[in-house]
Amino acid sequence: MDSLMELIDNRIEKALAKSSCVNSQLGVVNEIDGEIYKVKLVATGAIYNLRNYSGSDIKVGQTVHVYWRGGFCSNQNAYIGATLSRYNNLTYIIGNKSTGALSQTDKTVMSFAFEAHEKTTATLVFNAQIESSDSGNIIFTIINGENTLSYTPTQTVGSGYAHCSFTLPLTILDAGSQTVVVKAKGVGSITGIESYIYGQGIGE
Repeated sequence: MDSLMELIDNRIEKALAKSSCVNSQLGVVNEIDGEIYKVKLVATGAIYNLRNYSGSDIKVGQTVHVYWRGGFCSNQNAYIGATLSRYNNLTYIIGNKSTGALSQTDKTVMSFAFEAHEKTTATLVFNAQIESSDSGNIIFTIINGENTLSYTPTQTVGSGYAHCSFTLPLTILDAGSQTVVVKAKGVGSITGIESYIYGQGIGE
């Protein structure tokens, strides 16, 4: 019976080795030497010298996803394919709002100041109630740190009330203090704002 099971196991291993199946396990980075990352697999304790193809900056102690094709993990066929954030909880940042009349000059209607623990991404959610007696456009400009986003949300308004909302991804390039500002110009008056930023790896 043992020999039969061994034969079956050997055939399974050979089939996996020839297949295009991609396997994955979690690992922890123990050491970094140039482009080589010494990674210890959580499940087995085995250590491999791997390259980072995740596209993310990795530090010692960080948890990563190790991928390999076929039946056996080795230094030659395995690689780091993704990272697991050390900050798994979503954090919501509530900024400072400024309502009131708009003009043809940019007015800051929302501002955020927060800390980033690492390079990460976040999401800006913006909702505004607008009152106007004239027809026209309200143009919003979003400034992430020192970078002005190329996308400018525009709301067309007429006589009466209008609602403007948009959701935008933000790239946080470096750890440290961050600022995000929403400016608006156009006709009408902003009577109410509900806005926040959420993401992992950020905090007040």
